[in-house]
Amino acid sequence: TTGVLKSILEAKSLTTKRTAATSALASSYLSKKDASSLLMIGTGALSINLIKAHASVRPIKQVFVWGRNFEKAQQIAEQLQEESFSITPIKEIEDKISEVDIVSCATLSKTPLVLGDYLREGQHIDLAQAESAMHFLTPAILDYMANDKVQSRIGNSDPNFAPHGVYPVSGDDAYIAIACETDEQWHAFNDLLSIPDASAELYNSMKARIKNRDSLDQFICGFTSSHEGIELESVLQTAGVPASVVQNSPELIKDPQLRHLDHFLELPHHEGGNTVIEGPRIHFSRSKTSQDTSAPTFNRDMMYVLHEVLGYEHDKIGELLVAGVLE
Repeated sequence: TTGVLKSILEAKSLTTKRTAATSALASSYLSKKDASSLLMIGTGALSINLIKAHASVRPIKQVFVWGRNFEKAQQIAEQLQEESFSITPIKEIEDKISEVDIVSCATLSKTPLVLGDYLREGQHIDLAQAESAMHFLTPAILDYMANDKVQSRIGNSDPNFAPHGVYPVSGDDAYIAIACETDEQWHAFNDLLSIPDASAELYNSMKARIKNRDSLDQFICGFTSSHEGIELESVLQTAGVPASVVQNSPELIKDPQLRHLDHFLELPHHEGGNTVIEGPRIHFSRSKTSQDTSAPTFNRDMMYVLHEVLGYEHDKIGELLVAGVLE
């Protein structure tokens, strides 16, 4: 590459379409095949694309739109009035949410809008928003408000358990993960560590171990570094201590647990021969997961994206090709 800028693409439109397509892909697997009604919660940039995307994979006949600003919900209904489904703006979520098959949410609301009592069995809930995971930040926010403490990265440590980390074992770039979540696990581990009696009081409770985790980790590093990883893993697991060697790619390929789960798949690649990829992390009881294509090469799906997804006419695509933008 020369580092010469060839083009600048406006990404907002592409991003909203990509996000909506992801929601539709999930819906095609998770919602009922005969789902015919949709409630769109939110009237932002994503809403129109989400409605169209869901309607492209399910026989949607009725759409309801809710937003904090009712006028925006009306505007969306007007923009989509020529679509194959009927669309109605609503003022209250509770009026329709229990009736629809799919609930799609795209809103920056920081307060709950949908309560569990509103929902019924069999509905598909689509959350196209980062805010749906904000509750994971609650402990950090509370820590700041109550203790004026700004939490930061803690690596492999855990605020509630110690020892909890990754420690070196004999060999080059070799490590083992060890975590003691109960006093029983700690006592079993300590029988192997043989910490001097003079220091034992520093680690006789979980609270004490957390307070003195740095010195404890030093003891553990001294112990683990003189042992071979697989052997130590076996000894610790036999003693009831959660432990696992840290594996690199060659070890992961041979891991009996992952092989049993068919985690690694071999697929043909038209440039690289047979390639090994990771399979799905989640297995459903009634839906078989599959991976039918290898990693795409540069430009493999370019024409499909430009024409089918972005709606570019062939003349426009030709202009871009001549200008060298797509090289």
